[in-house]
Amino acid sequence: MISSAYLVHSVLLSDSRTGLSSWQDFSLRSLRRILKQFISRWLRFLEDNAADLLHPLREQGRPARVAEEAMRKVAGRPLHVVCRAHEEMVAAGSRLRGSRVLVVGASYKPGVADCRQAPALEIIERLQDEGASVDFHDPHVSEVVIDGVAMSSVDPDPRRDASGLGPEDYDLVIVVTVHPGHDYGWLARCPAVLDCTYRTPGGRRRLVP
Repeated sequence: MISSAYLVHSVLLSDSRTGLSSWQDFSLRSLRRILKQFISRWLRFLEDNAADLLHPLREQGRPARVAEEAMRKVAGRPLHVVCRAHEEMVAAGSRLRGSRVLVVGASYKPGVADCRQAPALEIIERLQDEGASVDFHDPHVSEVVIDGVAMSSVDPDPRRDASGLGPEDYDLVIVVTVHPGHDYGWLARCPAVLDCTYRTPGGRRRLVP
């Protein structure tokens, strides 16, 4: 286990430009990309299920350092996501203030309608504090309350949403939670997608936190 972890660590931190053939360099870069995606998805799984994992361990009085660390990451994730959104808007020659942003997924994990303590709520609130015009979409959550104000879920397809706003009309889409069994193909029509789930291929410009 230790040697495997050391190998992963070495690959991720190695400098692929020294002493490698072009094929070796390509292989190493591909391996690093695959490992980063695997680790990101594994951490995302822990973040999504940390509360469920911690409860039985706490009841038994057993240590749960990994799950506890995941919970700390959950607490800091909304701020990190909003900072990344700000960076990407600036990189695109714009800014968050006055931008139209769609947050996808308001529940705390896939497949449920429970949005209590969901990171999306804080993300929406922080985006609004930055002056962005924010909508949210969640097929399982019809309404959320942000700072005492109710928000209704919008449909990203203008043929079904009375607002007439479609994916192309948002400056940035932030994907926080995706639910199984639902079609997110419309994300491909969005100008820019910040995918916090590492699971969607959509967006003309796909970004990750």
